[in-house]
Amino acid sequence: MLGHRRQYRILGVAVVFALVGIAFFGAYHGARHWESTQPRGISIEIGKKGHPRFLSVDYLIEDPAVFVNLCVMMITGGVLVVTLITSRKALKASTQVTETLIATERPYVTGGGGFDYRIGNFILHPAMMVNVPAGGKRVLGLNVANYGKTPALLTHYDVRFKTIGEVMTGPTKVTKENPHYDWLATGHENAKIIAEIDIPDEKDVVFGCFWYLDSQKKEHYFRFILRIGDTTTHSTIADEVDKSYTDWT
Repeated sequence: MLGHRRQYRILGVAVVFALVGIAFFGAYHGARHWESTQPRGISIEIGKKGHPRFLSVDYLIEDPAVFVNLCVMMITGGVLVVTLITSRKALKASTQVTETLIATERPYVTGGGGFDYRIGNFILHPAMMVNVPAGGKRVLGLNVANYGKTPALLTHYDVRFKTIGEVMTGPTKVTKENPHYDWLATGHENAKIIAEIDIPDEKDVVFGCFWYLDSQKKEHYFRFILRIGDTTTHSTIADEVDKSYTDWT
């Protein structure tokens, strides 16, 4: 692709040729005008042969004004073609740079969460307990964070519980069952818990999805799956199940 300086030089050459053509045209037209105004009785060598037929080979070769302007027209046309090609390439390159910049500066939302035990009106972390007392209920603290470079607008989420055997059988569809509009600032320090959900006793896997919008109002999603252990959740199960459980855009 031609640089801006080279394009300007080409345009400069075209302008010079145009000026030269105008000068030749003016001089030649003036000579013809002078010839046409002379009395018929004066013998003049100029014009004895007569002017060539319009747009004939002799006309194009012998008439300097036509020849120069023809050259200028061809050069100007070439400059126009080159300019259109370079402009198209420049637009394509600019579009690619813009798309890359947007992709680099976009938000990247992740989420999941650990669990606590609810005992009556108290919430206790498993690490604080030696044994789980009777009546203790596991509660998932669903958290979400934005590790991108620009804020994100969370719009929906979905959370489901299954056993290991059930998720091993294949992918499970998630849907936008829970609308939740919330701005997510960037950085781990801005992570937040958006819901507390009771974990069924017989389930040992939690999975779900977050849907969010970037600054261009383009929708993205992030799916997660976690194994529910004795004291916390683990992400190692992601390597054992269908890839759709960890899909993202």
